[in-house]
Amino acid sequence: KEIGSDVLQVRFSPDGNYIYAAVVGRQPMKLSTATGEILMEYEGLTLGGGNIRSNMALSPDGRFLYAGNEGNTMYIWDTETGVIIDSLQTNYEEKEKPYYKSVTVSDKYIAALVAYLYLNNHGELTYTTATHIWEVNTREKVKVLSSYGSHTIKFSPDGRYLAQVRTTDMILLNTGTWDMYSADFTGHTSYIQDIAFSPDGSLLASCGWNNEIK
Repeated sequence: KEIGSDVLQVRFSPDGNYIYAAVVGRQPMKLSTATGEILMEYEGLTLGGGNIRSNMALSPDGRFLYAGNEGNTMYIWDTETGVIIDSLQTNYEEKEKPYYKSVTVSDKYIAALVAYLYLNNHGELTYTTATHIWEVNTREKVKVLSSYGSHTIKFSPDGRYLAQVRTTDMILLNTGTWDMYSADFTGHTSYIQDIAFSPDGSLLASCGWNNEIK
């Protein structure tokens, strides 16, 4: 399907009938898997490019679409009607230039990795990241975790763990306590680009520069 702009992400609906796409300069869109027809564009947010990696997610049951861009707001749409049903806030100051870098959703939580500027010990502005956690049904914020420059987060299929990817290593957080479960995911010699859990959640794969898959 020719979209007319760079496509950063695609997500299948659980039944495989639809594809959701994040397209630079466009609103998040829903396409027919069978025909490629654009069935809907979700109003309220125009997606940018740059450092934004995976700032769109689909709920496990396919009912809701989540996406954030620059600023403090992440929107939640009903995938069938296209109506914005809620929005979530991070509440950084404008001068901190926050943007959503990675979004992931489980059956219990919504997690968003947000990058923002802060003053370091030398008085210089530099970027860091924090992970904001909301309860999926009440949409109340339950936690903000320091993420120390991470760029990607992903829930395991069973929702027990949240993987957090840094430059050349990963950590797993236990979603029951939000404590670190394991930090033994090391060995990459260069930048990790993406990760994936196996369907049963027992395996975790990572890939990166220097021709590496682990």
